[in-house]
Amino acid sequence: MERGREARRALLISYVFLGLSLLSSQFATVAPSTPSTNALGKRRATAFNDPLAHPARRTAGSALSSRYAAGFPHHTSLKAHESCVNALSCSNGNGKYLASGGDDKVVQLWSILGDLGGEQKPVARYRGARANVFSISFDCDNRKLYSTGADATILMHDLETASTSSTGPSGAPTDVWIDHDDSVHAVRCHPTDPHLFMTASEDGTVLSFDTRSEGRAVGILAERTEMNDVVYHPLQPTQFATADADGRVLLHDSRMAFGGSSTQGQLASEVAVLKYCTDLLKPLAPAEPNPLLPSTEITTFLPAAPSSSSITFSPTGNLICATMSQFFPTLFELSSPEPLATLSSPRTEGKGYRNTTTTKHGSFGDSGDKLWYAAGSDDFNAYVWEVPTLEAMKEGRRAPGTEAKDWFNGDVPSVSFDTRTESFPDFTIPVSLSTPSHILSTHRSIVNTALFHPSLPLLFTSGIEKLVVVHSPTPFSTPSPPFIPRKPRPNKAGLDTRDEDEEDRLGLGEDTAALEYFDALLEDNDGREDALWRDGHGRGWMGEDDDEEEESRNAWEEFDDFDSGEEWSDVEQDSDSGLDDAELEELMGFGRSIGRRARG
Repeated sequence: MERGREARRALLISYVFLGLSLLSSQFATVAPSTPSTNALGKRRATAFNDPLAHPARRTAGSALSSRYAAGFPHHTSLKAHESCVNALSCSNGNGKYLASGGDDKVVQLWSILGDLGGEQKPVARYRGARANVFSISFDCDNRKLYSTGADATILMHDLETASTSSTGPSGAPTDVWIDHDDSVHAVRCHPTDPHLFMTASEDGTVLSFDTRSEGRAVGILAERTEMNDVVYHPLQPTQFATADADGRVLLHDSRMAFGGSSTQGQLASEVAVLKYCTDLLKPLAPAEPNPLLPSTEITTFLPAAPSSSSITFSPTGNLICATMSQFFPTLFELSSPEPLATLSSPRTEGKGYRNTTTTKHGSFGDSGDKLWYAAGSDDFNAYVWEVPTLEAMKEGRRAPGTEAKDWFNGDVPSVSFDTRTESFPDFTIPVSLSTPSHILSTHRSIVNTALFHPSLPLLFTSGIEKLVVVHSPTPFSTPSPPFIPRKPRPNKAGLDTRDEDEEDRLGLGEDTAALEYFDALLEDNDGREDALWRDGHGRGWMGEDDDEEEESRNAWEEFDDFDSGEEWSDVEQDSDSGLDDAELEELMGFGRSIGRRARG
Protein backbone atom coordinates (compact mmCIF):
# COMPACT_ATOMS: atom_id res chain seq x y z
CA MET A 1 0.00 0.00 0.00
CA GLU A 2 2.78 2.40 0.89
CA ARG A 3 4.48 1.86 -2.46
CA GLY A 4 1.29 2.81 -4.31
CA ARG A 5 0.84 5.91 -2.17
CA GLU A 6 4.43 6.98 -2.72
CA ALA A 7 3.95 6.60 -6.47
CA ARG A 8 0.89 8.83 -6.33
CA ARG A 9 2.70 11.39 -4.17
CA ALA A 10 5.64 11.46 -6.58
CA LEU A 11 3.29 12.01 -9.50
CA LEU A 12 1.47 14.80 -7.65
CA ILE A 13 4.71 16.53 -6.67
CA SER A 14 5.94 16.46 -10.27
CA TYR A 15 2.83 18.35 -11.41
CA VAL A 16 3.09 20.86 -8.58
CA PHE A 17 6.73 21.49 -9.52
CA LEU A 18 5.78 22.28 -13.11
CA GLY A 19 3.50 25.04 -11.81
CA LEU A 20 0.10 26.35 -12.76
CA SER A 21 1.41 28.06 -15.89
CA LEU A 22 2.41 24.74 -17.45
CA LEU A 23 -0.81 23.09 -16.36
CA SER A 24 -2.76 25.87 -18.05
CA SER A 25 -1.01 25.32 -21.38
CA GLN A 26 -1.95 21.71 -22.02
CA PHE A 27 -4.73 19.23 -21.54
CA ALA A 28 -3.27 15.94 -20.37
CA THR A 29 -4.66 13.01 -18.45
CA VAL A 30 -2.92 11.23 -15.62
CA ALA A 31 -2.41 7.51 -16.01
CA PRO A 32 -3.87 5.52 -13.13
CA SER A 33 -1.31 4.54 -10.54
CA THR A 34 -0.15 0.93 -10.34
CA PRO A 35 -1.90 -1.34 -7.85
CA SER A 36 -0.50 -1.12 -4.37
CA THR A 37 1.36 -4.05 -2.77
CA ASN A 38 1.39 -5.48 0.72
CA ALA A 39 4.43 -6.15 2.91
CA LEU A 40 5.09 -9.46 1.15
CA GLY A 41 5.35 -7.74 -2.21
CA LYS A 42 2.31 -9.55 -3.60
CA ARG A 43 -0.18 -7.76 -5.76
CA ARG A 44 -3.13 -6.65 -3.68
CA ALA A 45 -6.33 -7.97 -5.25
CA THR A 46 -9.34 -5.68 -5.57
CA ALA A 47 -12.67 -5.84 -7.30
CA PHE A 48 -11.45 -3.22 -9.80
CA ASN A 49 -8.32 -4.83 -11.32
CA ASP A 50 -10.04 -6.15 -14.44
CA PRO A 51 -8.22 -5.09 -17.63
CA LEU A 52 -9.73 -2.34 -19.72
CA ALA A 53 -11.23 -4.12 -22.71
CA HIS A 54 -13.92 -1.95 -24.28
CA PRO A 55 -14.19 -1.77 -28.11
CA ALA A 56 -14.66 2.00 -28.00
CA ARG A 57 -11.14 2.41 -26.57
CA ARG A 58 -9.17 0.48 -29.21
CA THR A 59 -7.88 3.70 -30.77
CA ALA A 60 -6.25 6.65 -29.09
CA GLY A 61 -5.02 10.17 -29.70
CA SER A 62 -6.45 11.88 -32.78
CA ALA A 63 -8.58 8.84 -33.58
CA LEU A 64 -10.27 9.15 -30.19
CA SER A 65 -10.84 12.86 -30.77
CA SER A 66 -12.44 12.08 -34.12
CA ARG A 67 -14.92 9.83 -32.34
CA TYR A 68 -15.84 12.59 -29.89
CA ALA A 69 -16.14 15.01 -32.80
CA ALA A 70 -18.40 12.63 -34.70
CA GLY A 71 -20.86 12.71 -31.83
CA PHE A 72 -22.70 10.14 -29.72
CA PRO A 73 -25.43 8.84 -32.04
CA HIS A 74 -25.84 5.47 -30.30
CA HIS A 75 -27.43 5.01 -26.91
CA THR A 76 -28.71 2.43 -24.49
CA SER A 77 -30.38 2.65 -21.09
CA LEU A 78 -29.60 1.32 -17.63
CA LYS A 79 -32.88 0.62 -15.82
CA ALA A 80 -33.15 -0.32 -12.15
CA HIS A 81 -34.25 2.82 -10.28
CA GLU A 82 -37.83 3.51 -9.25
CA SER A 83 -37.67 7.31 -9.40
CA CYS A 84 -35.55 10.29 -10.50
CA VAL A 85 -31.80 9.63 -10.86
CA ASN A 86 -29.92 12.57 -9.32
CA ALA A 87 -26.32 11.40 -8.94
CA LEU A 88 -23.76 9.65 -11.14
CA SER A 89 -20.14 8.75 -10.40
CA CYS A 90 -17.52 6.62 -12.19
CA SER A 91 -14.85 4.64 -10.38
CA ASN A 92 -11.31 5.95 -10.73
CA GLY A 93 -8.62 4.71 -13.11
CA ASN A 94 -10.13 2.67 -15.92
CA GLY A 95 -13.64 3.45 -14.71
CA LYS A 96 -14.97 -0.08 -14.57
CA TYR A 97 -18.01 0.86 -12.52
CA LEU A 98 -20.75 3.47 -12.63
CA ALA A 99 -22.71 4.30 -9.48
CA SER A 100 -26.15 5.91 -9.71
CA GLY A 101 -28.44 7.20 -6.98
CA GLY A 102 -31.74 9.02 -6.76
CA ASP A 103 -35.09 9.60 -5.14
CA ASP A 104 -35.68 5.87 -4.53
CA LYS A 105 -32.95 6.02 -1.83
CA VAL A 106 -30.91 3.26 -3.48
CA VAL A 107 -27.40 3.42 -4.97
CA GLN A 108 -26.99 1.05 -7.93
CA LEU A 109 -23.58 -0.21 -9.10
CA TRP A 110 -23.16 -1.02 -12.81
CA SER A 111 -20.30 -2.74 -14.65
CA ILE A 112 -19.68 -0.65 -17.77
CA LEU A 113 -16.49 -1.91 -19.45
CA GLY A 114 -18.19 -4.77 -21.26
CA ASP A 115 -20.86 -4.69 -23.92
CA LEU A 116 -23.77 -2.59 -22.70
CA GLY A 117 -26.16 -3.73 -25.39
CA GLY A 118 -29.36 -5.41 -24.27
CA GLU A 119 -30.83 -5.40 -20.79
CA GLN A 120 -28.27 -4.66 -18.08
CA LYS A 121 -28.63 -5.39 -14.39
CA PRO A 122 -26.70 -3.73 -11.55
CA VAL A 123 -23.98 -5.84 -9.98
CA ALA A 124 -24.82 -4.54 -6.50
CA ARG A 125 -27.30 -2.35 -4.67
CA TYR A 126 -26.53 -0.23 -1.62
CA ARG A 127 -29.25 0.77 0.81
CA GLY A 128 -29.34 2.79 3.99
CA ALA A 129 -30.37 6.26 2.82
CA ARG A 130 -33.60 7.49 4.41
CA ALA A 131 -34.32 10.15 1.76
CA ASN A 132 -33.32 11.20 -1.77
CA VAL A 133 -29.69 10.56 -2.73
CA PHE A 134 -28.02 13.72 -4.12
CA SER A 135 -24.34 12.82 -4.48
CA ILE A 136 -22.03 9.79 -4.80
CA SER A 137 -18.23 9.48 -4.75
CA PHE A 138 -15.68 6.63 -5.01
CA ASP A 139 -12.58 6.87 -2.85
CA CYS A 140 -9.25 7.08 -4.71
CA ASP A 141 -8.55 3.33 -4.29
CA ASN A 142 -12.06 2.31 -5.44
CA ARG A 143 -12.58 0.36 -2.23
CA LYS A 144 -15.24 2.56 -0.63
CA LEU A 145 -18.32 4.28 -2.01
CA TYR A 146 -19.81 7.32 -0.26
CA SER A 147 -23.34 8.66 -0.72
CA THR A 148 -25.37 11.47 0.81
CA GLY A 149 -28.55 13.46 0.30
CA ALA A 150 -31.71 14.84 1.81
CA ASP A 151 -31.45 12.87 5.06
CA ALA A 152 -28.33 14.89 6.09
CA THR A 153 -26.27 11.72 6.61
CA ILE A 154 -23.13 10.43 4.86
CA LEU A 155 -22.98 6.69 4.23
CA MET A 156 -19.87 4.64 3.44
CA HIS A 157 -20.14 1.26 1.69
CA ASP A 158 -17.31 -1.28 1.43
CA LEU A 159 -17.11 -2.30 -2.23
CA GLU A 160 -14.73 -5.20 -1.71
CA THR A 161 -17.08 -7.06 0.60
CA ALA A 162 -20.26 -6.16 -1.29
CA SER A 163 -18.91 -6.85 -4.78
CA THR A 164 -19.36 -10.63 -4.37
CA SER A 165 -22.93 -10.40 -3.12
CA SER A 166 -25.98 -11.15 -5.24
CA THR A 167 -27.79 -8.53 -7.26
CA GLY A 168 -30.58 -8.42 -4.71
CA PRO A 169 -30.87 -5.87 -1.90
CA SER A 170 -27.37 -5.79 -0.44
CA GLY A 171 -24.57 -3.59 0.74
CA ALA A 172 -25.62 -2.12 4.08
CA PRO A 173 -23.40 0.86 5.03
CA THR A 174 -20.25 0.10 6.96
CA ASP A 175 -20.03 3.58 8.47
CA VAL A 176 -22.34 6.58 8.93
CA TRP A 177 -21.71 10.26 9.74
CA ILE A 178 -24.50 12.55 11.03
CA ASP A 179 -22.60 15.83 11.46
CA HIS A 180 -24.84 17.96 9.20
CA ASP A 181 -28.14 19.59 10.23
CA ASP A 182 -29.70 19.77 6.77
CA SER A 183 -29.59 18.22 3.31
CA VAL A 184 -26.11 17.44 1.98
CA HIS A 185 -25.68 18.42 -1.66
CA ALA A 186 -22.21 16.98 -2.31
CA VAL A 187 -19.71 14.41 -1.03
CA ARG A 188 -16.23 14.39 -2.65
CA CYS A 189 -13.37 12.01 -1.97
CA HIS A 190 -9.73 13.10 -1.85
CA PRO A 191 -7.94 12.21 -5.14
CA THR A 192 -4.91 10.57 -3.47
CA ASP A 193 -5.73 9.85 0.18
CA PRO A 194 -8.40 7.16 0.73
CA HIS A 195 -9.13 8.38 4.26
CA LEU A 196 -10.20 11.95 3.42
CA PHE A 197 -13.45 13.35 2.03
CA MET A 198 -15.47 16.58 2.18
CA THR A 199 -19.16 17.47 2.09
CA ALA A 200 -21.22 20.58 1.29
CA SER A 201 -24.58 21.12 2.92
CA GLU A 202 -27.68 23.27 2.94
CA ASP A 203 -26.87 23.99 6.60
CA GLY A 204 -24.21 26.43 5.37
CA THR A 205 -21.11 24.34 6.07
CA VAL A 206 -18.39 22.46 4.24
CA LEU A 207 -17.03 19.68 6.45
CA SER A 208 -13.73 17.83 6.15
CA PHE A 209 -13.56 14.21 7.36
CA ASP A 210 -10.77 11.74 8.11
CA THR A 211 -11.95 8.14 8.51
CA ARG A 212 -9.00 7.46 10.84
CA SER A 213 -10.35 10.02 13.29
CA GLU A 214 -13.20 8.86 15.47
CA GLY A 215 -16.07 11.21 16.15
CA ARG A 216 -17.07 14.36 14.31
CA ALA A 217 -15.62 16.15 11.28
CA VAL A 218 -12.02 17.31 11.54
CA GLY A 219 -12.58 20.63 9.74
CA ILE A 220 -15.41 23.15 9.36
CA LEU A 221 -15.83 25.91 6.78
CA ALA A 222 -18.98 27.99 7.20
CA GLU A 223 -20.99 30.51 5.19
CA ARG A 224 -24.14 32.59 5.69
CA THR A 225 -26.00 30.68 2.98
CA GLU A 226 -26.41 27.15 1.63
CA MET A 227 -23.25 25.45 0.38
CA ASN A 228 -24.11 23.75 -2.92
CA ASP A 229 -20.89 22.02 -3.92
CA VAL A 230 -17.28 21.29 -2.99
CA VAL A 231 -14.63 19.76 -5.29
CA TYR A 232 -10.99 18.80 -4.76
CA HIS A 233 -8.42 19.94 -7.32
CA PRO A 234 -7.52 16.69 -9.19
CA LEU A 235 -3.73 17.16 -9.07
CA GLN A 236 -3.15 19.57 -6.17
CA PRO A 237 -5.63 18.33 -3.55
CA THR A 238 -4.58 20.89 -0.94
CA GLN A 239 -6.69 23.16 -3.13
CA PHE A 240 -10.46 22.82 -3.41
CA ALA A 241 -13.34 24.91 -4.69
CA THR A 242 -16.78 25.68 -3.25
CA ALA A 243 -20.03 27.00 -4.70
CA ASP A 244 -22.87 28.51 -2.70
CA ALA A 245 -26.46 29.70 -3.09
CA ASP A 246 -25.41 33.37 -3.12
CA GLY A 247 -23.50 32.76 -6.33
CA ARG A 248 -19.97 32.67 -4.95
CA VAL A 249 -17.41 30.31 -6.48
CA LEU A 250 -14.30 30.27 -4.29
CA LEU A 251 -10.89 28.61 -4.42
CA HIS A 252 -9.44 27.52 -1.08
CA ASP A 253 -6.25 26.13 0.40
CA SER A 254 -7.10 23.46 2.96
CA ARG A 255 -4.24 24.58 5.21
CA MET A 256 -5.87 28.01 5.48
CA ALA A 257 -9.51 26.96 5.33
CA PHE A 258 -9.28 24.37 8.10
CA GLY A 259 -6.29 25.78 9.94
CA GLY A 260 -8.20 27.96 12.38
CA SER A 261 -8.71 27.06 16.01
CA SER A 262 -12.41 27.94 16.11
CA THR A 263 -14.71 24.96 16.54
CA GLN A 264 -17.40 26.95 14.68
CA GLY A 265 -15.28 27.13 11.54
CA GLN A 266 -14.03 30.04 9.49
CA LEU A 267 -16.13 31.99 7.00
CA ALA A 268 -15.54 30.61 3.50
CA SER A 269 -15.64 33.99 1.76
CA GLU A 270 -13.07 35.44 4.16
CA VAL A 271 -10.42 32.70 3.91
CA ALA A 272 -10.69 31.96 0.18
CA VAL A 273 -7.48 32.42 -1.80
CA LEU A 274 -9.44 33.42 -4.93
CA LYS A 275 -13.00 34.60 -5.63
CA TYR A 276 -14.19 33.99 -9.18
CA CYS A 277 -16.32 36.74 -10.72
CA THR A 278 -19.87 35.42 -11.08
CA ASP A 279 -21.96 38.62 -10.78
CA LEU A 280 -23.44 39.76 -14.08
CA LEU A 281 -24.10 43.09 -15.79
CA LYS A 282 -26.46 43.63 -18.72
CA PRO A 283 -26.60 46.82 -20.81
CA LEU A 284 -30.05 48.30 -21.30
CA ALA A 285 -31.36 49.32 -24.69
CA PRO A 286 -31.57 53.12 -25.17
CA ALA A 287 -35.38 53.02 -24.91
CA GLU A 288 -35.26 51.35 -21.48
CA PRO A 289 -34.71 53.72 -18.55
CA ASN A 290 -32.54 52.28 -15.82
CA PRO A 291 -34.27 52.53 -12.43
CA LEU A 292 -30.90 52.33 -10.70
CA LEU A 293 -29.23 55.21 -12.57
CA PRO A 294 -32.02 57.56 -13.76
CA SER A 295 -29.88 60.67 -14.24
CA THR A 296 -27.02 59.24 -16.32
CA GLU A 297 -26.52 60.48 -19.88
CA ILE A 298 -25.81 57.01 -21.28
CA THR A 299 -27.43 53.64 -21.52
CA THR A 300 -26.66 51.88 -18.29
CA PHE A 301 -26.81 48.40 -16.85
CA LEU A 302 -28.74 45.99 -14.67
CA PRO A 303 -26.96 43.68 -12.21
CA ALA A 304 -27.72 40.04 -11.46
CA ALA A 305 -26.18 37.37 -9.25
CA PRO A 306 -27.24 33.86 -10.26
CA SER A 307 -26.85 31.05 -7.75
CA SER A 308 -23.89 28.74 -8.36
CA SER A 309 -25.39 25.27 -8.10
CA SER A 310 -22.39 23.08 -8.98
CA ILE A 311 -18.74 23.19 -10.08
CA THR A 312 -16.24 20.83 -11.66
CA PHE A 313 -12.54 20.84 -12.57
CA SER A 314 -11.06 19.82 -15.91
CA PRO A 315 -8.88 16.66 -15.77
CA THR A 316 -5.67 18.66 -15.29
CA GLY A 317 -7.32 21.21 -13.03
CA ASN A 318 -6.37 24.22 -15.13
CA LEU A 319 -10.04 25.04 -15.79
CA ILE A 320 -13.09 25.17 -13.58
CA CYS A 321 -16.68 25.30 -14.81
CA ALA A 322 -19.47 26.81 -12.72
CA THR A 323 -23.09 25.86 -13.39
CA MET A 324 -25.33 28.85 -12.66
CA SER A 325 -29.09 28.80 -12.16
CA GLN A 326 -30.96 30.89 -14.75
CA PHE A 327 -27.73 31.38 -16.69
CA PHE A 328 -25.12 29.38 -18.60
CA PRO A 329 -22.21 27.14 -17.56
CA THR A 330 -19.18 29.43 -17.30
CA LEU A 331 -15.49 28.53 -17.68
CA PHE A 332 -12.71 30.06 -15.57
CA GLU A 333 -8.98 29.63 -15.57
CA LEU A 334 -7.90 28.20 -12.23
CA SER A 335 -5.57 31.08 -11.37
CA SER A 336 -7.71 34.02 -12.61
CA PRO A 337 -11.05 35.40 -11.39
CA GLU A 338 -12.14 36.66 -14.83
CA PRO A 339 -14.42 34.32 -16.84
CA LEU A 340 -13.12 32.77 -20.05
CA ALA A 341 -16.27 31.57 -21.83
CA THR A 342 -19.97 30.83 -21.45
CA LEU A 343 -21.61 27.71 -22.93
CA SER A 344 -25.01 28.15 -24.56
CA SER A 345 -27.06 27.27 -27.65
CA PRO A 346 -29.47 28.97 -30.05
CA ARG A 347 -33.10 29.23 -28.90
CA THR A 348 -35.75 27.96 -31.31
CA GLU A 349 -39.37 27.07 -30.48
CA GLY A 350 -38.73 26.40 -26.84
CA LYS A 351 -35.55 24.44 -27.48
CA GLY A 352 -32.06 25.48 -26.45
CA TYR A 353 -30.01 25.18 -23.27
CA ARG A 354 -31.96 26.28 -20.19
CA ASN A 355 -31.36 25.89 -16.46
CA THR A 356 -34.22 27.30 -14.41
CA THR A 357 -35.91 24.40 -12.65
CA THR A 358 -33.57 21.71 -11.30
CA THR A 359 -29.99 21.38 -10.05
CA LYS A 360 -27.60 20.57 -12.90
CA HIS A 361 -24.19 18.85 -12.87
CA GLY A 362 -21.89 18.89 -15.88
CA SER A 363 -18.49 17.32 -16.55
CA PHE A 364 -15.37 17.56 -18.70
CA GLY A 365 -14.30 14.88 -21.17
CA ASP A 366 -10.73 14.47 -22.43
CA SER A 367 -10.13 12.89 -25.84
CA GLY A 368 -6.35 13.24 -25.68
CA ASP A 369 -5.79 16.38 -27.76
CA LYS A 370 -9.15 18.09 -27.19
CA LEU A 371 -11.34 18.95 -24.23
CA TRP A 372 -15.14 18.70 -24.10
CA TYR A 373 -17.88 19.75 -21.70
CA ALA A 374 -21.34 18.21 -21.31
CA ALA A 375 -24.41 19.45 -19.45
CA GLY A 376 -28.09 18.61 -19.16
CA SER A 377 -30.90 21.05 -19.86
CA ASP A 378 -34.53 21.85 -19.04
CA ASP A 379 -35.47 21.26 -22.70
CA PHE A 380 -35.01 17.46 -22.26
CA ASN A 381 -31.67 17.50 -24.12
CA ALA A 382 -28.03 17.07 -23.18
CA TYR A 383 -25.43 19.37 -24.78
CA VAL A 384 -21.77 18.77 -25.61
CA TRP A 385 -19.37 21.63 -26.42
CA GLU A 386 -15.80 21.45 -27.67
CA VAL A 387 -13.70 23.62 -25.34
CA PRO A 388 -11.17 25.85 -27.16
CA THR A 389 -7.60 26.11 -25.98
CA LEU A 390 -6.89 28.34 -23.02
CA GLU A 391 -4.97 30.76 -25.23
CA ALA A 392 -7.86 31.04 -27.69
CA MET A 393 -10.35 31.84 -24.94
CA LYS A 394 -8.05 34.44 -23.42
CA GLU A 395 -7.60 36.14 -26.77
CA GLY A 396 -11.30 35.97 -27.62
CA ARG A 397 -12.82 37.48 -24.50
CA ARG A 398 -13.38 41.22 -24.41
CA ALA A 399 -12.38 43.52 -21.61
CA PRO A 400 -12.50 47.29 -20.93
CA GLY A 401 -10.73 49.43 -23.46
CA THR A 402 -11.81 50.63 -26.89
CA GLU A 403 -15.05 48.63 -26.66
CA ALA A 404 -16.14 50.03 -23.30
CA LYS A 405 -18.11 52.95 -24.75
CA ASP A 406 -19.84 50.70 -27.29
CA TRP A 407 -20.89 48.31 -24.54
CA PHE A 408 -22.37 51.05 -22.36
CA ASN A 409 -24.15 52.59 -25.35
CA GLY A 410 -25.85 49.27 -25.99
CA ASP A 411 -24.02 48.61 -29.28
CA VAL A 412 -22.63 45.33 -27.93
CA PRO A 413 -25.64 43.25 -26.85
CA SER A 414 -23.65 41.04 -24.51
CA VAL A 415 -23.95 40.07 -20.89
CA SER A 416 -20.84 41.09 -19.00
CA PHE A 417 -19.31 39.82 -15.78
CA ASP A 418 -18.70 42.35 -13.03
CA THR A 419 -14.93 42.21 -12.45
CA ARG A 420 -14.54 45.56 -10.69
CA THR A 421 -12.21 46.17 -7.79
CA GLU A 422 -12.75 48.51 -4.86
CA SER A 423 -10.97 51.33 -6.68
CA PHE A 424 -11.80 50.75 -10.35
CA PRO A 425 -15.00 49.72 -12.20
CA ASP A 426 -14.38 46.88 -14.56
CA PHE A 427 -16.16 44.30 -16.67
CA THR A 428 -15.30 41.30 -18.83
CA ILE A 429 -17.26 39.84 -21.74
CA PRO A 430 -16.25 36.17 -22.03
CA VAL A 431 -16.17 34.19 -25.24
CA SER A 432 -19.64 32.93 -26.14
CA LEU A 433 -19.53 29.25 -27.13
CA SER A 434 -23.08 29.33 -28.48
CA THR A 435 -22.91 26.45 -30.96
CA PRO A 436 -22.79 23.05 -29.25
CA SER A 437 -20.87 20.32 -30.99
CA HIS A 438 -23.62 17.81 -30.23
CA ILE A 439 -27.21 17.92 -28.99
CA LEU A 440 -28.36 14.58 -27.58
CA SER A 441 -32.13 14.03 -27.65
CA THR A 442 -32.70 10.76 -25.81
CA HIS A 443 -34.65 11.89 -22.72
CA ARG A 444 -38.36 12.47 -22.22
CA SER A 445 -37.94 14.95 -19.35
CA ILE A 446 -35.38 17.29 -17.78
CA VAL A 447 -31.74 16.16 -17.87
CA ASN A 448 -29.96 17.00 -14.61
CA THR A 449 -26.60 15.25 -14.84
CA ALA A 450 -24.10 14.63 -17.64
CA LEU A 451 -20.97 12.63 -16.82
CA PHE A 452 -18.12 11.66 -19.16
CA HIS A 453 -16.41 8.33 -18.57
CA PRO A 454 -12.80 8.91 -17.36
CA SER A 455 -11.18 6.88 -20.16
CA LEU A 456 -13.76 5.81 -22.74
CA PRO A 457 -15.74 7.90 -25.25
CA LEU A 458 -18.94 7.33 -23.28
CA LEU A 459 -21.32 9.89 -21.81
CA PHE A 460 -23.88 9.11 -19.10
CA THR A 461 -26.96 11.28 -18.60
CA SER A 462 -29.83 11.15 -16.10
CA GLY A 463 -32.58 13.27 -14.64
CA ILE A 464 -36.29 13.10 -13.91
CA GLU A 465 -36.74 9.72 -15.58
CA LYS A 466 -36.03 6.41 -13.83
CA LEU A 467 -33.07 5.53 -16.02
CA VAL A 468 -29.49 6.33 -16.97
CA VAL A 469 -28.79 6.82 -20.68
CA VAL A 470 -25.39 5.74 -22.02
CA HIS A 471 -24.27 7.58 -25.18
CA SER A 472 -21.54 6.22 -27.46
CA PRO A 473 -19.97 7.07 -30.86
CA THR A 474 -20.00 3.34 -31.72
CA PRO A 475 -23.01 1.04 -31.83
CA PHE A 476 -23.92 -1.39 -29.08
CA SER A 477 -24.46 -5.07 -29.87
CA THR A 478 -28.20 -4.67 -29.39
CA PRO A 479 -29.56 -1.57 -31.14
CA SER A 480 -31.68 0.72 -29.00
CA PRO A 481 -35.33 1.13 -30.01
CA PRO A 482 -36.11 4.38 -31.85
CA PHE A 483 -36.45 7.31 -29.49
CA ILE A 484 -39.97 8.68 -29.18
CA PRO A 485 -40.05 12.27 -27.90
CA ARG A 486 -42.61 13.36 -25.36
CA LYS A 487 -44.63 16.56 -25.20
CA PRO A 488 -44.84 18.23 -21.75
CA ARG A 489 -48.18 17.83 -19.96
CA PRO A 490 -48.19 20.06 -16.85
CA ASN A 491 -50.01 18.39 -13.97
CA LYS A 492 -49.13 19.71 -10.51
CA ALA A 493 -52.19 18.14 -8.88
CA GLY A 494 -50.79 14.62 -9.31
CA LEU A 495 -53.86 13.38 -11.20
CA ASP A 496 -53.49 10.09 -13.04
CA THR A 497 -53.28 11.10 -16.71
CA ARG A 498 -51.46 8.03 -18.00
CA ASP A 499 -52.26 6.80 -21.45
CA GLU A 500 -51.94 3.09 -20.68
CA ASP A 501 -52.08 2.05 -24.32
CA GLU A 502 -49.19 4.35 -25.17
CA GLU A 503 -47.22 3.29 -22.07
CA ASP A 504 -47.67 -0.40 -22.91
CA ARG A 505 -46.70 0.23 -26.51
CA LEU A 506 -43.54 2.08 -25.53
CA GLY A 507 -42.69 -0.31 -22.70
CA LEU A 508 -41.26 2.56 -20.67
CA GLY A 509 -42.82 2.02 -17.26
CA GLU A 510 -42.51 5.76 -16.62
CA ASP A 511 -43.44 7.60 -13.46
CA THR A 512 -45.96 9.76 -15.27
CA ALA A 513 -46.91 11.76 -12.20
CA ALA A 514 -43.29 12.82 -11.62
CA LEU A 515 -42.76 13.76 -15.27
CA GLU A 516 -45.91 15.87 -15.39
CA TYR A 517 -45.15 17.52 -12.06
CA PHE A 518 -41.82 18.75 -13.42
CA ASP A 519 -43.59 19.80 -16.63
CA ALA A 520 -45.69 22.07 -14.41
CA LEU A 521 -42.59 23.45 -12.72
CA LEU A 522 -41.10 24.22 -16.13
CA GLU A 523 -44.27 26.06 -17.07
CA ASP A 524 -44.16 28.03 -13.80
CA ASN A 525 -40.50 28.92 -14.33
CA ASP A 526 -40.93 30.06 -17.92
CA GLY A 527 -39.38 33.51 -18.07
CA ARG A 528 -37.30 33.03 -14.93
CA GLU A 529 -34.16 34.01 -16.83
CA ASP A 530 -35.73 37.43 -17.46
CA ALA A 531 -36.69 37.60 -13.79
CA LEU A 532 -33.02 37.25 -12.93
CA TRP A 533 -32.49 40.73 -14.37
CA ARG A 534 -35.80 42.20 -13.25
CA ASP A 535 -35.13 41.28 -9.63
CA GLY A 536 -31.41 42.07 -9.75
CA HIS A 537 -30.48 38.70 -8.28
CA GLY A 538 -31.01 35.00 -8.72
CA ARG A 539 -30.81 33.90 -5.12
CA GLY A 540 -33.52 31.87 -3.50
CA TRP A 541 -35.91 32.18 -6.45
CA MET A 542 -37.15 28.60 -6.39
CA GLY A 543 -39.63 28.15 -3.59
CA GLU A 544 -39.49 31.82 -2.62
CA ASP A 545 -42.62 33.09 -0.89
CA ASP A 546 -44.78 35.41 -2.96
CA ASP A 547 -44.43 38.13 -0.32
CA GLU A 548 -40.63 37.87 -0.41
CA GLU A 549 -40.64 37.93 -4.21
CA GLU A 550 -42.89 41.01 -4.22
CA GLU A 551 -40.68 42.72 -1.60
CA SER A 552 -37.62 42.01 -3.75
CA ARG A 553 -39.32 43.48 -6.81
CA ASN A 554 -40.48 46.56 -4.90
CA ALA A 555 -36.94 47.19 -3.67
CA TRP A 556 -35.85 47.88 -7.22
CA GLU A 557 -39.01 49.79 -8.21
CA GLU A 558 -38.32 52.28 -5.37
CA PHE A 559 -35.73 53.86 -7.62
CA ASP A 560 -38.41 54.86 -10.16
CA ASP A 561 -39.53 57.61 -7.75
CA PHE A 562 -36.16 59.41 -7.77
CA ASP A 563 -36.12 62.92 -9.22
CA SER A 564 -33.88 63.00 -12.30
CA GLY A 565 -32.09 66.09 -11.04
CA GLU A 566 -31.06 64.58 -7.73
CA GLU A 567 -27.48 63.45 -7.15
CA TRP A 568 -26.95 59.91 -5.95
CA SER A 569 -25.28 61.18 -2.83
CA ASP A 570 -28.43 63.15 -1.93
CA VAL A 571 -30.77 60.18 -2.17
CA GLU A 572 -31.82 58.78 1.19
CA GLN A 573 -32.48 55.10 1.56
CA ASP A 574 -36.10 54.26 2.19
CA SER A 575 -36.51 52.09 5.28
CA ASP A 576 -38.50 49.56 3.24
CA SER A 577 -36.10 49.30 0.31
CA GLY A 578 -34.44 46.11 1.53
CA LEU A 579 -30.92 47.52 1.09
CA ASP A 580 -28.69 48.49 3.98
CA ASP A 581 -26.47 51.59 3.94
CA ALA A 582 -23.34 49.74 2.77
CA GLU A 583 -25.16 48.03 -0.11
CA LEU A 584 -26.75 51.26 -1.27
CA GLU A 585 -23.48 53.16 -1.06
CA GLU A 586 -21.78 50.45 -3.12
CA LEU A 587 -24.50 50.70 -5.77
CA MET A 588 -24.30 54.52 -5.89
CA GLY A 589 -20.52 54.60 -6.10
CA PHE A 590 -20.42 52.10 -8.91
CA GLY A 591 -23.06 54.04 -10.84
CA ARG A 592 -21.07 57.28 -10.66
CA SER A 593 -17.84 55.57 -11.70
CA ILE A 594 -19.40 53.87 -14.72
CA GLY A 595 -21.06 57.07 -15.88
CA ARG A 596 -17.81 59.07 -15.75
CA ARG A 597 -15.82 56.38 -17.47
CA ALA A 598 -18.20 55.77 -20.37
CA ARG A 599 -18.69 59.49 -21.07
CA GLY A 600 -14.93 60.00 -21.04
